[in-house]
Order: sequence, then C-alpha cells, then structure tokens
Amino acid sequence: MSDRGHVFIVDGDASRADALQELLEGDGYFVGSTAAGAEALEGIASAEPNLVLLDAHLADVDPFELLEELKRTQYG
Repeated sequence: MSDRGHVFIVDGDASRADALQELLEGDGYFVGSTAAGAEALEGIASAEPNLVLLDAHLADVDPFELLEELKRTQYG
C-alpha cells in the first residue's frame, strides 16, 4: 500500500471514476473502486480505505442510505 493512503471510489460514471483513479494514483495513492453502490459496502470493508469518494447520484442505491450504512457498520 502507498504511503499516501488508500482511497475508495464509488461512482456510477466510469469515465469520471477512471479519471479520479488516474489522478490519485499519479499522486501516490492506492485506489480501489466500484461502479455499483450495492457492491460498495463489501469493497469498502475489504479495502479499509482512509477516504471514500461517494457519488451522490448512484443509480442502484440511495447514496445517503449507503452512507448511513457505512457509518453504522464500518465507521460507527
């Protein structure tokens, strides 16, 4: 893992997620990502990132409910 930390991206827009990942990796971060909110909890649990970038307009789940679930299960 990078010394800079680990970022996990949850974004339904693949081109935006790819651009963010390229930018962050170029700056020394380890980056994980998923396009589906439904997969985010499992991905975040296994990755244990320092920062989660969460798209506020996910198609498959309400991102604010996902955020509440993260707070309850991962960071609460």
